[in-house]
Amino acid sequence: MSKGLPELIYPLQLARSGRSLQGQIPVAWMWRLAETLCSTAGEIVIDLRFGRGDHGCLCIQGTIQGELQLVCQRCLEPLPWSANCEVRLGLIPTVESQERLEPGHEPLVAQEDSPLSLVAMVEDELILALPIVPMHPESRCPKADRSGAGADPDLEADAKESPFAVLSNLKR
Repeated sequence: MSKGLPELIYPLQLARSGRSLQGQIPVAWMWRLAETLCSTAGEIVIDLRFGRGDHGCLCIQGTIQGELQLVCQRCLEPLPWSANCEVRLGLIPTVESQERLEPGHEPLVAQEDSPLSLVAMVEDELILALPIVPMHPESRCPKADRSGAGADPDLEADAKESPFAVLSNLKR
């Protein structure tokens, strides 16, 4: 793992001992996220604190930050996007125990003796934070047609003609 971060973590043990993890993870290590990117260059900076929340539940809080190269869905060109995710995960033993989560926390099922991949957890948070349809602002999109010059004149003529004009010909 990059910069002293462990590959696998035991979140319950880390939370009970009040530990923190800071470091960087290469974007290239996140293969599921890489499918949506046009480049896997760069690193993601994490700052995670494990401990107890306001109501005494074990949780993970912190930030995940980095610059990702998405693909603009308007022009299919690279789109730089700054990821700045706030992490608020509540550690629960089973999915059924979600009602015990602290307000504002998302569930993370964690077992005492089951390690969790730190890269996968960070990757999940980034995937959830991605924009649904990444696009440059229209005013700055390299290939956005803002002039209206690309409109098809035949379609415009058909739009002005009544849709019932064909029926009048049949009537004769």
